[in-house]
Amino acid sequence: MKITDEILSNWSKIASTDLCKHGYDFMKNRLENLDFIKSNAQNFEIYLQGSYANHTNIRRESDVDIVLQYNGVFRYDDSKLDALAKQKFNNAFVQTDMTFEQFKTQIYQELYAEVAKYKSVSRIKCKAKSIKISLQNPNIDVDVVPCFLYKDYWTFSEYEPLNPNHYKHGISLNNTDTGNYIINYPKLHKENGEDKNGRTGKNYKVTIRYIKKIKSLLVDKGIIDEKLAPSYFIENLLFNVPDNLFDRESYLTTFYNILNYLSDTTSYDAFLCQHKQWKLFGNLNTQWNKEDAKQFVGKLIEVYQGRHL
Repeated sequence: MKITDEILSNWSKIASTDLCKHGYDFMKNRLENLDFIKSNAQNFEIYLQGSYANHTNIRRESDVDIVLQYNGVFRYDDSKLDALAKQKFNNAFVQTDMTFEQFKTQIYQELYAEVAKYKSVSRIKCKAKSIKISLQNPNIDVDVVPCFLYKDYWTFSEYEPLNPNHYKHGISLNNTDTGNYIINYPKLHKENGEDKNGRTGKNYKVTIRYIKKIKSLLVDKGIIDEKLAPSYFIENLLFNVPDNLFDRESYLTTFYNILNYLSDTTSYDAFLCQHKQWKLFGNLNTQWNKEDAKQFVGKLIEVYQGRHL
């Protein structure tokens, strides 16, 4: 198939959000009805993350990711503070007795009791990093991610111990199967993606969507494995493409520019995740394999050349 602007335009269309909105609204209302959340309402934030939240979802992606962030407990990084600031920080706060496992278990038990009475809920399961709720009629999966607030401090004041401008806002959770400690920055991810989309004349997210569509077609044809290029990493990869390569007149020109850049650049080791808090490639469970990324780019080049699709 010869790739054209018209084809890429069709592939770039955002999926209907009606189903995702239904899943989010239903689950948000259920979460807000939980006793633990009602009694600590001032310390909870409920918001979206993932492709639906970032407007990069395609028809293949119909699940919803909801962050359930508890600010009554926070984890932190104080490594950027000097000794005096660390002492003042330690004097300002006390250690909690609540473990993450206790928190997640309480949310799961209350949520199970809350949603089990609805016929539209076909399944609820506590998974390693989330609580998955499967809805039917219409069918959609919702992943609720219980987490603690994470604060990456760059300064601290004993006079303003709660000042949100003194740290970067993230989330922290445990993989309750392995015990691994996970940190992420969904708000920064969303904010930086929106900024780049504005700088590129709204062509950044369009490009993410048609490249994710190409990936799904390659998977359906058995040309690549689904795990080779997870959607989250595709978005992070494209974030590192210079803004000026996103052509405002032609999707095809942008596609060519991106593939040319990603096949020639020697900057892979410097690529950052979209939240800009760590590098895209590495050995952490939140990083991608560089060789997988290059293999995926190679398949995209073959698609541009008219192969596979």
